[in-house]
Parts: sequence; C-alpha cells; structure tokens
Amino acid sequence: CDEPGSPYCDEGSRECWGCRDDDDCDDAGTPICGANHQCRGCLGGGECGGQQCDEGQCVNCLDGGDDQDPGCTAGSPHCDEFSRECWACRTNADCPNDPQRFCDGGTHACRACADGAECAGAALGQACVDGDCEECDDDGDCAGSPGGPACDDLACVACRTDGNDGATDPGCTVGEPFCNEGDPRTCRACRTDADCPEATASFCDAGTHVCRGCDTDQECDDAGLGKGCLGTGECVDCDEDADCTDGETLHGCDPRENTCSGAVAGDVSQCQPCVSDLDCSLDGSSACVVVTFGDPAVEVGTYCALQCSDPDGLPPDVYCSSNVGRGNRCLSVQTRSLQNNDLCVPATTTCEAYGRHNDNGCAGLQGFCSHDGEDGDGDGFCITNAQDVRRCTYPCTSSGDCPSPFGCGTMVPGLCNVSSN
Repeated sequence: CDEPGSPYCDEGSRECWGCRDDDDCDDAGTPICGANHQCRGCLGGGECGGQQCDEGQCVNCLDGGDDQDPGCTAGSPHCDEFSRECWACRTNADCPNDPQRFCDGGTHACRACADGAECAGAALGQACVDGDCEECDDDGDCAGSPGGPACDDLACVACRTDGNDGATDPGCTVGEPFCNEGDPRTCRACRTDADCPEATASFCDAGTHVCRGCDTDQECDDAGLGKGCLGTGECVDCDEDADCTDGETLHGCDPRENTCSGAVAGDVSQCQPCVSDLDCSLDGSSACVVVTFGDPAVEVGTYCALQCSDPDGLPPDVYCSSNVGRGNRCLSVQTRSLQNNDLCVPATTTCEAYGRHNDNGCAGLQGFCSHDGEDGDGDGFCITNAQDVRRCTYPCTSSGDCPSPFGCGTMVPGLCNVSSN
C-alpha cells in the first residue's frame, strides 16, 4: 500500500485503506474512520466517545453560553473555547456568591478577596475582612462615603459611639460630640445633665439635646445644684435669704457669691465682717455695707453698720456717735447687695483700725493696727506714747473723728491721741 492516504492493507479484501478504525485517525480535524475507510470529521457527539463534536473535531466541551456548557459539570460549568477545558469561572462575573467573589487567574476557581484594594476595584466595598468584601473595617474606609464617615459593624454610618466620654465620638464634632445610635443616627451636644459641666448651662434639654441654663429654683434644687436659679441660668446655693434656713436657724444669702452665710442671722456686731444684711440684724436696723479707704477709695471689705435714722429725731451724725461711738458718722454707702443707704461707719478709717485704737503691743509702722497689717493703706498706725508704750491709732481731722475721750493731733499731728500710760 504505497499510495498516499491509503497506508493500511485489509487482509480480507486485500485492499489498501486510509483507516481501519478511529485509532488510525490521528489528525484532530478528522478523528473518525468512515465507512469508506477514510478519516473524516465527526458528524455528532455520539461519534466522539463521550466528548463533544465541534466543527468535525472531538473536544472535551463546547462553549454553549448556558449556565452549564455541554461536556462540563456543575462544579466546573464553563468551557474555555481555546483550551477546551471546563473551568469553575472565567471572570469575576462567574463568582456571584459571598465570600468567593473573585475568579483566580491561575486555577480558574472562585476564591475569597485578598485585600481591600481588590474589593474596591470590584466595587464590592473598601475592606477585605476574613476573606469577605465589606463596606468598611475602620473609619478610614468611610472617607467620602454617602453612608457617613464612621464605620460600625462593617458599614459606613453617620456616627458611632466609642464609649470614651472624654473624646468626640467618630463622625461627630466638638460642638456635638455624642452619637445617638438611633434611626437616624445623629450627633448631639449632650445626652444627660452629666454632659453639661458649664455653670450657666448645667441641664441637657430633652428635646433639643443642647445644654441650657436653669429655668426655675426648683429645677436646681431637684438636681442637687442649689436652691437658687439666677437670671444667667446658673444654679447657686441661694438667691434669697429664705434659701438658707438650716432647720430652725436662719442664715443670710451672700448676694455676691450666692452662698449661705456661716453666721446665724443677727449675730454679727457693728463694724464686724459680714456677707449679708441678715448677718447684721433680723429687723433691718443694720446692714452689711462696703467700707472703703484711700484716695481713690478702694474697698477693704464689707461690715455690719447701723442705720442712721433715729425715731427720736437726733441728727444722723449725733445718732451714730451716740449709738455706735464717737468717730462714726452717717455716710451714704453701698451695701453688699448694691443698695445705697445712709449708715453709721468710721469717719476717717476702716473698721479694723477703729476697733484696734489704743491697743498696745503693736510693732512697726502699722503692725496689726491696719486692716491688712504692716503693708496696709495708712488706715492704722503704731505710735509710741510718753511712757514708751506702743499703741494703735488712726488718721483724724478733728476730735469728733476719734473715740471718746481722745482728741486729735496733740500727740502726733493728724492722728488720734492714745493713752499716755
């Protein structure tokens, strides 16, 4: 059988054939031995021994475009038209199920994500968490997200509570630092009164969740912040004397500090330090007044002083001298509660210097004779008498400025006299 294309001798017919069976047909394009004993292309899948017939060739599979290509299995349903191999996936589109959303280029099998960049590139989120693409894993993944700037439970949200009361919650601002994780999530200036430390804004408004001042005395009392509510919205210990009743004991309310006086009402004497009018008297006959000294006059403290009005009609200065002591005059002064009244106060010095006049044992220029000691304002001085005894005195312009029976200026010009012994 030397003729090309017919190399095989059939022993029965003694004819030369192109093929005896399919095994003699090695060319992929003509894999079938036909009835004429010549190799030809396949005519159908039934001639390919379990393979598929495609344009005369027997192949492993056909790209049929269906969910499962002919010749492939459910586990590897896609036929590659070039290699004729069945693959689990060709592109990421063939991997719709979480967490295996990516088609591996080497194995052609669906796999989980490798990193956040891969997820972002596939528009499946910004983070790869345990092999699954998620919207976020931390706040940085939520930059520019329409959901919000904070990451909570793998989703971008408007804000998140971080449990750290000392810091602003993620997604919130310094002015509204607390996240309310309701629906919708919102940032609030406060959650409870504990979030409102400012004295003039101690209450968290239940409607606006903004810190506000007090509205009533009762609100302050209920919150344990005092019994008084000022016009500024600040809760204080008191804003009237009635707030300072201690059982059966009445105390005055200091109008400057809005705190209750430690003195029992009416127990503070003339020219002694006070913080409320009630310290000085129960009937209003005395008031707590501002005493000043110097030029220009500077406040040195507040002290109890007797009202100048005399029901018997004595001239005011005479009334003061008679009832308080010589050296006191009726002067128009301001009370600690900012009321202007006529009251009996030392004419030329301070209460401390007036009270210490003629005390012995002082030292230095002023010693304890002044309201604030050696560095005082010149309201009190320490002088030496004829017996070489040092005594306290204070400035005067006439004998009427000095306690009786002491005159003015005969021992030291411009100062009240002291005892000679």
